[in-house]
Amino acid sequence: NGDQLWSTIDELEPETTVTDGTYLAWSTGIQVVTLNLHTGQQLWEHDWHFPEEADLAMMSPGRLYLVRHTIGPNPYTCARHAVLLRLDAATGNGAADAGQPLPGGAGNDCGPNVEDRSFLLGPLMVLQTGSTITVLTGR
Repeated sequence: NGDQLWSTIDELEPETTVTDGTYLAWSTGIQVVTLNLHTGQQLWEHDWHFPEEADLAMMSPGRLYLVRHTIGPNPYTCARHAVLLRLDAATGNGAADAGQPLPGGAGNDCGPNVEDRSFLLGPLMVLQTGSTITVLTGR
């Protein structure tokens, strides 16, 4: 009927927002926040510290995928490496894991304004970061 359920303001502007219909997550690169989509209640937050940052890749029911970058000495050049983290959307469990290294430099963004795109298609995960497209199988 168009009634507002909730609204929020965050001092750090979200760069990427994803949802699975139950949870809503956003990333600023240095912070990841997950909310209950229907109530707006914050479930968890994780802050990253230089030289690390993370971008939201995608969500599937109950799972949040992040690409965690380790930035090189100059933040305007390519990241040194990136790993894929698989987290529980409700709790954030898994955020401290080492993650799965991404093959062939996938996720090693270059420059300050690189747009990441990713999506799930059945058992396939497609990551586009910078000029690299990587397809992974399994979840």
